[in-house]
Amino acid sequence: MQLTNGKFVVSHGVAYNGIHQVCLVEAVDENSQFIFVADHSNRRVVLLSPTLEFVRYFREGMLRPRRLYLHQATRRLFVGQSHGFVAVIQL
Repeated sequence: MQLTNGKFVVSHGVAYNGIHQVCLVEAVDENSQFIFVADHSNRRVVLLSPTLEFVRYFREGMLRPRRLYLHQATRRLFVGQSHGFVAVIQL
């Protein structure tokens, strides 16, 4: 859902546990307005259009990505994964 300030929030959770959350989307490319999403259970990062339509799988085979941070100036996407691993991807 898009908020009045232009940012997006997403709701997520899984049926087998009681943890359900609402998260603010922060990994948005300022140039293209594409949105990067950590798809934890499918072990990948997904790229969505500004209207939240699927564009492509950005990176597959990750270690259950959990958090994303896009550093706009250096064009690097930091992907926090399970077990404390961090991947740095140059865009």
